[in-house]
Amino acid sequence: MDASEGQIKRIVLNRMGRCRICHRTYTDEDVSIVSRKSDMWMMVVECVDCHAKNFVAAVLNEGDPAQAEIALRRLT
Repeated sequence: MDASEGQIKRIVLNRMGRCRICHRTYTDEDVSIVSRKSDMWMMVVECVDCHAKNFVAAVLNEGDPAQAEIALRRLT
């Protein structure tokens, strides 16, 4: 994992905090990168206890939030 990957994961996990189903605190290992572009990263955050999944789009720099929303809809 490079520095930017670790940083993006930490930002996402700081915002999410805990699993909404079982309340387990997420760790870096719970995050899988699905797609990575210069302005948007698509990720899946899965709780290892209850297997609840969250699909996340991280928009970076000048990325387009509307494009992130479209990409998330394709994943779900």
